[in-house]
Amino acid sequence: MLRFALVGCLLLWSLGFGAKEISTERTGNTQTTAAKMSVQQLLTHEEREYLRTHREFTLCVDPKWMPYEKIDEQGAHVGMASELLALVTDSLGIRFRIHVTKRWGESLEAARAGSCQVLSFLNQTQERSQFLNFTAPIYIEDDVIVASNKVGYIKGLSGLEKKRLAVYREDWEADMLKGKIRGIQTTRYYSPVDAFSAVSSGDAFATISPMAEAIHIIRTHRLYNIKIAGKADTVGTYRIGVRKDEPMLHAILSKAVEVLDPLDKERIVNRYLAVSMSESVNYPLIVSIILGLIAVVAAMLFWNRKLHESREFIRSVLGAVSSAICVIDARGKIIHTNTMWDHLAVAVEASEGSNTCKAGDNYLRYCAQTEWRDVLHAIRAVLKGKREHFSLEHAQHFGSVTRWYMMIITPLSQGKRGAVIAHTEITERVESEEKMRLLAYFDPLTDLPNRRLFSDRLAQLQALSKRHGTYAMIMILDMDKFKSLNDRYGHDVGDQLLIEVAARLREQIRQSDTAARFGGDEFAVVAATQCGSYEEAQESAMTLAHKLHTALTQPYKLFVQGDLIEYPCGVSIGVGLFLGADQSEAALLKYADQAMYALKESGRNGVRLASKE
Repeated sequence: MLRFALVGCLLLWSLGFGAKEISTERTGNTQTTAAKMSVQQLLTHEEREYLRTHREFTLCVDPKWMPYEKIDEQGAHVGMASELLALVTDSLGIRFRIHVTKRWGESLEAARAGSCQVLSFLNQTQERSQFLNFTAPIYIEDDVIVASNKVGYIKGLSGLEKKRLAVYREDWEADMLKGKIRGIQTTRYYSPVDAFSAVSSGDAFATISPMAEAIHIIRTHRLYNIKIAGKADTVGTYRIGVRKDEPMLHAILSKAVEVLDPLDKERIVNRYLAVSMSESVNYPLIVSIILGLIAVVAAMLFWNRKLHESREFIRSVLGAVSSAICVIDARGKIIHTNTMWDHLAVAVEASEGSNTCKAGDNYLRYCAQTEWRDVLHAIRAVLKGKREHFSLEHAQHFGSVTRWYMMIITPLSQGKRGAVIAHTEITERVESEEKMRLLAYFDPLTDLPNRRLFSDRLAQLQALSKRHGTYAMIMILDMDKFKSLNDRYGHDVGDQLLIEVAARLREQIRQSDTAARFGGDEFAVVAATQCGSYEEAQESAMTLAHKLHTALTQPYKLFVQGDLIEYPCGVSIGVGLFLGADQSEAALLKYADQAMYALKESGRNGVRLASKE
């Protein structure tokens, strides 16, 4: 009589086990052989001899700073920083031995005292520069403003004037005390979690945090009443720090960082940003299901032990769960479903036609018909005991509506082959994360890439230019007399023009090119020329620049207090060419910027190419 109740308990155990891992395994090193070769070619004879006799170095890290880095229970260094460092060490054929500490402050003191030679992932400050040399940035990330959900979009630090700010970083507190924000009040907290909790409870208006850290803390600690409300106009520039008494090691690591493939770095960063957005938020959903099921089953087993227990009993238990759940046997036949599963099956059948996945149907056949090949293989592996669980986030289309689900597949029991399949809707979370992603990488007014995404694209283009030996172009565009439009008609009308400028830029450039908004009426474009000679690249760049100028100087149709007007607006475009990755982003922007300002001084509204020198 207790057979199906026991099956229910096994179902709970399976769901609990399956919820523990959401496919966050490291994918390992992605450094290319070509990159390895380029590092070795840059090393001097003395540096190569140094590496021949020095293969292991001590490394200090922040032991509790995910998703960037931490020391796990086995004493291993994991997280985004560990994989970025792996690109460096693999290219040099060296390894780091972790000097374990309990806090970041201990890591700094250990490096100062000489207990470790290298610090992994930190900003350069005046104090740290007293005992460390720093490589070029290995990762650059925007700082963001975190505030209550009730607060609207905060446009930079100026939106924090006369507000109470929760701070936990010494550099930020120092900036506040220097008067960068008028009337700011700061309260110092021991940790970022404490600062975020202060914002959540209303003790502080906002806090400042690196973007990935903000997403991770909000999700991990379930602080759902706060959000990323804007950018802080500052960036975290993370470097490798090397003790000053190791100048040879510093020189070697600097060269390795400089030749890292931006595409490799981007793949690692994007994966950790995605994980930080999703890994923790799944746990409350799954845990709430598990705890609810355990409470219901435990109570009913205790009071109804001697009552009839049947399939209907299990169905009633599963019916109380908000997830869609079914149980399949060893052949894939659906033997149990709950109410939510039945409702979902009806909706799927209506949207997809004849395919069904109701009780009595074969779920494996359904997966084969809908081309869920990965899911099909995963279920078979679970049924054969070759895989402990499988999880997948997937979209389900219902006509014009798309919903997102987290699928978790776990074995039914060790003794009887079968599996439990659960679909939990995560649409709200996915949409929230997409909004966060857009805020982090795109300008909220025009939907063009922002400065951070532009920097990444420029770095990629520099790497491609170096690899193929072809020129690329960078343009700075400034709308002429835009301030006059704002002063005469107001910012709402000015915003209309900026939105139209963005639309025209998208129409004129290739999909592989990037147009970005830097702020105000200033835009930038980077594009490949695919030309190996300067003369051909110059012709290609000027052709595109004149094409953009023609499109952007056509009159703009704008609504002013309900009336449609035509407003002519000129644009000044400065154009620069570059080959390879030798110049910094700041140097390239200055290169094109100078051409643009020279044009403005000589009359505005045109195109000017920067000098070859």
